[in-house]
Amino acid sequence: MTLIISKLLLFLLFLDVSQTSSIILGNFSVTVRTAELVDMSRLDPFAPTPKPRAVMISLFHPSSHHCNINSTPYMPLITSSFEDSKYAAYGLPNGTFSNLTLELCSPRGSLSPQYSEKFPLVLFSGALGTSRYLYSAIAATVSTIGYTVVTVDHPYDTDIVEFPSGDIVLGLNLSDAQIPLAVETRVQDLRFVLDQLQSLHSCRAGAFAHSLGGAAVIGILDIDPRIVGGINLDGSVFDPADQTDTNKPVVLFGHDGKNQSTDSTWAELWPHLKGWKKELELLGSAHYTFSDFPLIADKLGGVSMLPEVVKSLIGDLEGQRVMDILGSYVGSFLDMVLKGGSGSLFNGNSTKYPEVVVIE
Repeated sequence: MTLIISKLLLFLLFLDVSQTSSIILGNFSVTVRTAELVDMSRLDPFAPTPKPRAVMISLFHPSSHHCNINSTPYMPLITSSFEDSKYAAYGLPNGTFSNLTLELCSPRGSLSPQYSEKFPLVLFSGALGTSRYLYSAIAATVSTIGYTVVTVDHPYDTDIVEFPSGDIVLGLNLSDAQIPLAVETRVQDLRFVLDQLQSLHSCRAGAFAHSLGGAAVIGILDIDPRIVGGINLDGSVFDPADQTDTNKPVVLFGHDGKNQSTDSTWAELWPHLKGWKKELELLGSAHYTFSDFPLIADKLGGVSMLPEVVKSLIGDLEGQRVMDILGSYVGSFLDMVLKGGSGSLFNGNSTKYPEVVVIE
């Protein structure tokens, strides 16, 4: 079956998704724009026929003035229907993603270089087999504190990518042997996105990312001087990224039980990080705590209302608490590397955030 599926076919496939009232995930004083970026200098290494590499991005930008708040679908129609079907197997109620919304500011015209320079650029890349939309609340949270956050979908390892043309690219079942290529492809995707946005921003940017995206952020540090530091949220690091030598600031932020003693790739990477570095662990968390899933669980009645398999994936922390923690730690790091902040939140365990353990 071809990986490119018409919009009509997918619409018909998921017509039976139930309709319920809108579920508002949050209210954010940011705008969001989406765009397709096509890299004519590279062929997509995973495409079944030769074609230029293309990615989809969402660009979250702070609103520095009073804005008109609009209810915005959390995901576009085809993507939300796909995710509804996918996660129904985990016990999520039918129509969950189709009915999620974000309260965001209405965009006003195009971004100008002068306006954009006020808010440094930050790149984000998500986990293998997950859509960039599953991190929209986290991206908006970070954006509200003064950053332009760009989330990236990487076709063929993202579970579904919906292009403006109506083309849909579904993710491949990548083998372990293909993972290093996926990481390297993500590295090049992120560098290309940075190339395209340089007209609006200076040549300094930060990055934070989850899982496979975290490996890509580590991999980009020693080859692109524009990225001044990065946070790896719970991502094991694969060859050649585990051999990255960098003097740039790095945070490894793991779920409950994930650290150098339990992840050999982190232990191997650690000596290669020659500059400022911190290793953190989030108690009560699981791998997908570092996504919007805990916040979605809140809106569905709390983690306790969901099947055990879901709890094992997203942990038992309340979603808003997760947003507060990630917003504070990611924000403190970005302030340090991009705005001259002290990074004092990383100096030791915080009484305000006892769930976060500074391991090293």
